[in-house]
Amino acid sequence: MPKLLQKNGFSFYFWSEEGNEPPHVHVSKGEGLAKWWLTPTLRAEYSNGFKKSEQRQIKELIEEQPSSKLGKSTSTHMDDVRATDPLDRLIIEEGLRIKGIQPVPDGSALVLKLTNGATVFAPLDDVPQLAKASKKDRLAYKLIASGTAIGWEKLDVHLSLKGFLTSVVRSEVIRRLTEPTHGPFVAQARKPAPVRTRKKN
Repeated sequence: MPKLLQKNGFSFYFWSEEGNEPPHVHVSKGEGLAKWWLTPTLRAEYSNGFKKSEQRQIKELIEEQPSSKLGKSTSTHMDDVRATDPLDRLIIEEGLRIKGIQPVPDGSALVLKLTNGATVFAPLDDVPQLAKASKKDRLAYKLIASGTAIGWEKLDVHLSLKGFLTSVVRSEVIRRLTEPTHGPFVAQARKPAPVRTRKKN
């Protein structure tokens, strides 16, 4: 289960597709969202929509938990922290959310409907529990963490919007690199541009 703790209105989560990241936890309350690294020091990767007093509560709640539940934690100072990853900014600061999903008939992918009117085709190659599930079970989902993730309680699968978008971007880059019909593909490192979204009228 990704919801590790719920206390004082705060919900603490892990996501299924983030097993290769260093120990961390996601936090939500109302429209507030945050991500906290647990090691080597306890610090916020980003924090949006929380008052200073709520950020202190989050830190204290994490520190209260035994290391076997949330991982090693060490005190650090508290500051407002903005997301630096472009996908995090799009979701956390610009408010992109999942509106709903529709599985494709053969169960190989999901179509995510987003709040800005866009749709995302998300293959399920890396999520065999969903790929093998019945259509009824795939539709038995619940939007969680203010619509930034989806949970299938029966299947014990919980996936974040960032995870879906990361997978789609990775698949597109691989396709561009391996299909010569698209011509040369040059990847350049540059400073991420500000992210803006337009809501569908």
